[in-house]
This record gives sequence, C-alpha cells and structure tokens, in this order.
Amino acid sequence: MVWLAFWLLLALHQCCRATPRVVLLVVPDLTCADLTTLPLRSSIEEFSSQGALGWMVCRAASNVPRSLLTAEGTDRLTSLLLSLGAGTRAVAPPDSFLAVYPPVPLGTGGSTLNVALLRRCYALNRRLEYPVDIGLLGTLVHRSGGATAAIADADNGFRANAALLVAMDAEGHVDFAGPRLFCAKGNLLAPEGAEADVEKMLSAFNQLPIKTRLTVISFFDLQRATEEATACLPAMAALYRQEALGRLTKLMQGIVEWLRGEPDVTLWCCAPGPGTYVTTDERLAPVLLMGKGIPKKGTIFAPSTRWDGLGLNSDLLPTIAQQLNLPNVPRSVVGRTWKFKEKGSVSLQSFCAYFRQLVTHAELQNLYGGLPILQLFCILGGVVCWRRRMLPPSVFGLMIGLLPALLLVLPALFTFNALIAGIALGISLMVIAAAAEWMSRTQRDAVAVLRTAAAVFVGCVVVDLLTGSHLMRQAWMSYSIMEGARFFGIGNEYMGALFGAALLLLPWLINEKGNWRLAVIIYFGIVFVTVWPQWGAKVGAIPTGVGAFGLALFAAIRQRISWKEFAWLCAFALLLFGGVAFVDLHFHGANESHLARALKGEGGGSLIVVVLRKLRMEEFLLFHSPWTAVLLGSLIAIGYFHRVQNANLGVVERAMWLGFYGGVVCALLFNDAGVPAAALLAQQGLGLALCEGAKQTDRLSEGIS
Repeated sequence: MVWLAFWLLLALHQCCRATPRVVLLVVPDLTCADLTTLPLRSSIEEFSSQGALGWMVCRAASNVPRSLLTAEGTDRLTSLLLSLGAGTRAVAPPDSFLAVYPPVPLGTGGSTLNVALLRRCYALNRRLEYPVDIGLLGTLVHRSGGATAAIADADNGFRANAALLVAMDAEGHVDFAGPRLFCAKGNLLAPEGAEADVEKMLSAFNQLPIKTRLTVISFFDLQRATEEATACLPAMAALYRQEALGRLTKLMQGIVEWLRGEPDVTLWCCAPGPGTYVTTDERLAPVLLMGKGIPKKGTIFAPSTRWDGLGLNSDLLPTIAQQLNLPNVPRSVVGRTWKFKEKGSVSLQSFCAYFRQLVTHAELQNLYGGLPILQLFCILGGVVCWRRRMLPPSVFGLMIGLLPALLLVLPALFTFNALIAGIALGISLMVIAAAAEWMSRTQRDAVAVLRTAAAVFVGCVVVDLLTGSHLMRQAWMSYSIMEGARFFGIGNEYMGALFGAALLLLPWLINEKGNWRLAVIIYFGIVFVTVWPQWGAKVGAIPTGVGAFGLALFAAIRQRISWKEFAWLCAFALLLFGGVAFVDLHFHGANESHLARALKGEGGGSLIVVVLRKLRMEEFLLFHSPWTAVLLGSLIAIGYFHRVQNANLGVVERAMWLGFYGGVVCALLFNDAGVPAAALLAQQGLGLALCEGAKQTDRLSEGIS
C-alpha cells in the first residue's frame, strides 16, 4: 500500500505540475530609436530591470530571385517571419500571393493557410541548397499535445497570413486564430485607415485556454505608420509613430500585468527583422525576454555567435523549444539554444549604445574589409616601379605586407567613424611608404623590416586567439556580423594573412637559427591554435596549413618533394582532422564548432551537403569576387619576379616559395571562401618579392626590359 501510495503521489505531482508556456509578441518595424521614445521607454526599462535584452541578426534565405526581395534588396517581412517558425533561413511567396489568398477559418476557432499559398511556400523552399521545415515550431508544439494561438491587429488578408507564419504547423494550422487575427478598428485619421484595438487583443489573449502553450501576438501598427510615412509630412509621420508606440505600450503593459500571475510563462518581445526602409547593411532587431528562467538585468548569450547580447533569428526556435520542453527537435535546425547571463548593470542606454557599436563596426567592415582595390593598386604600383624605377618597389611591398596588421590593430586603438577611420588608415599607409622610401635611400634592409613586422603580426594573432579573439572581434577585415557568416575564431582572410606572414619567417627559423625542429614546433603550434574549436575554429586551416608549412618544411629539410612526402602530409592532415573532430564532438553549446555540427548532420544537412554547398559558394566567389583579380595579379607578379631571380635563391628560399604556392592551392580547394584566403596568402609573398627587388633594382630592371 505504501508503494502504491508513492506512485499515486508521483502521478498526482506530474498532473498538477504547471505546463511551461511561451508568449511571443512580434512587432514589425520596431527599431532602436523606438526603444528610447516615450511612452514605450518605460515598458522597455521594465524589461531591462526584470528580464534580459539582446539583439538578433535577422536573415532570410539568400541567393533568391530579386522578385522575392524588397525594392531595396532586403529580406521581406514574410520571409523573416517564416524563418522564425522554421528555425532556418526561409523564403516566403511574393506579397501578392499572401494578399490574394487570405487565411481559411476552421470550425474549431482556428485558421489555416490557403492550400495554394502553402504549396507555394514548400515549392520555393525546396529550391534552396539546404532543408527547410516549414511550420516546424507549431508542429513541435502539436506533437507535444499543446495548442497554438495567433492574435493580430490585421486589417487585410496579407497581414492575417503574416500573423500565422510563426505559430503554424507543417500543414498551416493554428488552433486558435480566426477572428483573433483581425483585432483592428477603423479610423480614418490613422495610417491606412486602421489602428490596433488593444482592448480587443488583450481580451482575446485572456480568453485563451490553459492548454495554449505557444501564443504569437503580432502588432502591425508600427508597420502601418512606417508605410504611411512615405506619403505624408514629417510632422504627421512622427505623430502616427508616436500614437502607434502608445498603443504598443498599452498592449505590453497588459501582457506584463497578466504575466505576474503566471510563474510558468516566458514572455518574448522582438522584431522579426530591421525596419522596412533600412539599408541592406543593417540586419539587427531587438529581442526582450522576461518570466520563467530569465534572470533579472540579464543579457542573452548565443553559442551561435559567442557574443554577449547578440544572437541569430534562427536561434529563436531551439530556445523556445527548450523553454517549452519540446522533444525531438530536428537536426535541420540551424540555430542553437540561447543561454542567459545575469549582468546586473544592463541599462537601456548601454543596450542602444551596443546597437550603434555593432552597426558602426559593420559599416567599417564594408568600407575597409580587406580593400581589394587598394591591393590591386599596390600590385600595379609595385610592378611599374620595379620596371620604371620611379619609386623603390619596397614602398608597395611594405604596404602590402603590413596592411592586414593595420586592419587588425587600428580598430583596437581608437573608436572610429567611417571618415576618421579612412583618414587614420591613409595616414598609416603614407607613413609606411615614407619609411620604405627612406630605407631605400639609406640602404636599409626592407626585407628584415618586413619579416620583423610579420613575426609581430603572427604573435599578435596567435595570442589574440588564445585570449578570446578581442582583436578579431573589432578588426575591419574579420567577422561579418550583419551577413552572419562568422562570429568567432579566425576567418578566411586572416587565416591567409597569418599563414603567409608565418612563411616569411622560414629563412630566419632555419638559416639563422639552424634548428629545423624549432620551425616544425612553431608551424604546428600556429596550425593547432588556428584549428582548435575553442580558439581559431577554422577547419580549412588543416589542409591549408599542411599544404603551406608541410611542403615548405619538407623541401627545406629533406631538399626534395616526392610522392612519399605527399603521402606523409596527407596522412598527417587526416590524423589531425580526425583528432580535432573527435575532440569537437565532445563539446556542446558554445564550445562546439561548425565541424561537429556538420559531422552530426545538424544545422542544415549532412557533411556531404555542407561540402557541396561550400563548393558552390567557392565557385561563385571565384567568378564574382574582386579578390580573384588580386589573387591572379599576385601570382603572375610573383611568378615573373621568381623567374627573374631564380638563380639567386637558396634551398630554404625555394622551399618558402613552394610553401606559398602549396598554401594558395590548398586554400582554394579546401575552404568555403578560399579566394580571399589564397589572395591574402599570396599578397604576403608578393610583399616579400617587392622588398627583395629593391636590392636588385638595376639588374632586374635590365632583365625585365
């Protein structure tokens, strides 16, 4: 009887235990400026004191036809909403389809997408290079026995369809929708003749049954105000937005008041993407959370980015799935579950300042990220000066060699805007050019200066990767925050520059030190730090590093390269890859790299699918990127200069150049964006060739003529 009583009490506890629920308030066109505007500011400050704040990088499917984008070339609202519900970057049918086919009401009080519209969604997303599970969030909720609800202030079929895209399941069903989607009232003085009926929305929300585990509330008043702003005077546009923010504040206050009596509910408030008329470079949207499991005065931490306060829109689905205890989340979900950190000092001012910092950083990346046009100019200038003897070739050689270091160090020294950054970079390059010209007149060794700078650069990059990548986070030629390409570790650009600078040190490590074992240890350490998941997290560095350093070391030590040496290098690369993969598979969350997710088939397909997608990306860059011209120009110039001075090269120097060629080939073959990596690796070699040419200007000029 005691045993029976124990199991009865356990079953009773399970039945009486509160079921977790999530309320998601989606506010299209909510911007950073709105957060600090009265009367919304008071509600946002309550979120900052009672919950967590963060920013989302919002992306829909890329490489889609222009007709599926906005007139400005940005992602459409419906594609971003569909991406939130699918857990990956998706694309929605044209807005005209959503306007023509309104939602179909169900007899149970729910709604479903029109069959033709749903088929169109599936047809468009099948054409993408990765799997997209339409309506995954709603499907997971339904599989767990819960219900979904959608409430909106829609005034037409288009917005009603948009309100269903996050909460619907794979068949387009939402359990509680119907008239709840049209909580708007007519007002001839309001934008588009309609405004949100907040009382009706709150009444519909309060009447939802307890089994509703996911409730998505869409507030379109701000979007209507944004659309109307293009056709009215600025004063009226500001008034429309102010009134819309007032209604949003009232809605948020009503939901927060209800939340105080529901300890098992998590409240989300977010924009599905940036504003309607922002530039293509801005992709950030605010996200605010409070309730169950959310620390006070906290911030989000996304393993996808490893940045405090910055996540991806694809992370929303796995995070909500964990909060609702939803089982069997498919591996096709790209995002990772957020963690929440209690900061204790998160304010609205610092939150908005962080946004401006991220936007400014992205703007500087777009303007000064690698500067391939400047690199081409330096290639042409170096060749002309070598031939015509107008300036010492070392002027352009040092500029080419030191440019990656400038793009790494300058952002850490000052806080720049676009103009000041350009001036600082220009002054730095002029100082380098003046120093190179002075060294030429005073018979100083420019090669020694270049190799010294390369050693300092290699040391800075390795130490930075070991200590948290603080320089990499700020560098102009580094991560792509808005594009969502890389947020941690080392990117292709700096991998190429790092390996190229390290190869410049080979004559010092072997000739002057006389100890090839030291060179092996140093080069292995560079590759290891670049590859390790917690530091560089760059899998492509294995074949690139082995191809560059391995060939150079074999040629310098054994003075030959045969099939046997190639077999040893391939075996070592496979062994290193297997070891890194084995260790990476035992990491989870923030420590897990893209390699482990690809091996487990997570985040958008199996390893083979990911490799094929990367190859298509490499093919696109090869024929469309300006870095291709930089790579070809560098290789042609290096090949010609190498041919001219081939007789004067020693064994170690020949081995070094073999390492450059091997590294370029491996970077192109084994990296997803190998063109810039190969170009920057070759640029370091070209800088050395130009600096060495300053010593032999007369003889080489005669030979070229």
